[in-house]
Amino acid sequence: MISIILPAYNAEKYISKTIQSILNQTYKDIELLIINDGSNDGTDIICREFIKKDSRVRYFFQNNRGVSYTRNFGLSTAKGDYIMFADADDIYMPNMVERMYDNILSSDVDAVKCSYRNKSGKKIKDNTLEGIFYKNEIENKIVPDILNGKIMSYLWTILIKKEYVDSFIDSLSIYEDVLFYLSFLFKINKICFIQDELYIYNDLNENSLTHKNYKNNIINMLLTVDYFHSILGEKELEDYIVIIDSRILTNIINYIFMIQYFQSKKDAISFFEIISKDDNFHKIQSNYSSKYLSFKEKVFNYALINNKYFLFNMLCDIKNIKRKG
Repeated sequence: MISIILPAYNAEKYISKTIQSILNQTYKDIELLIINDGSNDGTDIICREFIKKDSRVRYFFQNNRGVSYTRNFGLSTAKGDYIMFADADDIYMPNMVERMYDNILSSDVDAVKCSYRNKSGKKIKDNTLEGIFYKNEIENKIVPDILNGKIMSYLWTILIKKEYVDSFIDSLSIYEDVLFYLSFLFKINKICFIQDELYIYNDLNENSLTHKNYKNNIINMLLTVDYFHSILGEKELEDYIVIIDSRILTNIINYIFMIQYFQSKKDAISFFEIISKDDNFHKIQSNYSSKYLSFKEKVFNYALINNKYFLFNMLCDIKNIKRKG
């Protein structure tokens, strides 16, 4: 049996179609674990209706604890030998589970990763790989590409044997997916990548799990630094620490820009001055490699680190014009 874990929070607008897309799969031997993370809209009523209609649905309600805790609850109660995930505003293609399961059996692998498409029609950059990759290739090719974002660590594009699954870190709400990928990629022996677009990601939903407050995103990213350093340090993969530190720095720079765009330059600079005192921020500043940053990101970083706020303001004005135009 395959256990599909579906966290839900205030998802009344979309969740019915999401659940239907999962229950209407061509492969029927599934259980759908819906964990309502303290929704205060109509999500609870909708989910309880599905319990009456389909015995494969198992529904749980909890006080709001965050997505990582919620997924961990799903993992702890899952009865299947295989694990999949979904977000409450997305759609499974009708043959998603069947295609993934067929591949994990026919390829004799421990995990399968598929492609997806955006609901908006916007082109994706993920999953250019295809075929079976073995342990050495996983560590030397897949892991660094996960860390630098060339391969996206979307949980809803994987089917994995439960025996290789570790829990999420409850306190994290960003990059928790990357850390989850690292935990199983270092364990498995083989993984299969397929090009089938089996999942429809709702990139139009501004209230989804991936759309958060930019300041909170930065704070949460800094919380992940020690976890990445610990996991990769144990493997003596110092070059990979440089990769993830560079990625975190790049995202911080971009989020600082978004803060000034949606709030003010003064607000962005004030917040940067706060995080610049953080120990983990100093770690990534001393460890990143400029080759992973674009020219604009290098200049932004230089301006912020050296308190060249006139330069920062000028760069923001230029970028704001381009963004609006």
